[in-house]
Amino acid sequence: MDPLTITRSIRIDAASEAVWASVGAADGLAGWIGESVDLDVAVGAAGSVVDHDGTRRRLVVTEVAEGERVGFVWWDDDRPDDVSTVVICVDDEGDGARVTVTETLDPVNAGAAGGLGGRASSLAGAEVGDLVEVADRWEGRLGRLLGLASLAAAGVVG
Repeated sequence: MDPLTITRSIRIDAASEAVWASVGAADGLAGWIGESVDLDVAVGAAGSVVDHDGTRRRLVVTEVAEGERVGFVWWDDDRPDDVSTVVICVDDEGDGARVTVTETLDPVNAGAAGGLGGRASSLAGAEVGDLVEVADRWEGRLGRLLGLASLAAAGVVG
């Protein structure tokens, strides 16, 4: 079975360096990727994210390209075999920046009870609806990021 992947992106009218501040550190990730984030954004670091719905996820950082990309694996505390890989990229786009998030479940590396983003109870049971829910969650997270970045650019926060 091929990997299941969701990709979402958003353009933010702020310099990529400013947007990176919301990706490259736990205090920047908090508020948009989850309600709270306990993490040192460094390769090999382990931490946790509490989603806005109360779901607690564990994560391990797998890659950091300063100013460009953060990658990690994460899983729901209640479903440790349900592991997915997330890569968040920040790309310079003229007078703004584009943030692209890709979440992937590789069935070969996931346990038999694996699912994408904690949604599918089994790989065989993964349905379009499960993938749509994951995509919708990323749309919501990116929407929160856009709101936070806009406030920061206006000097209201940060």
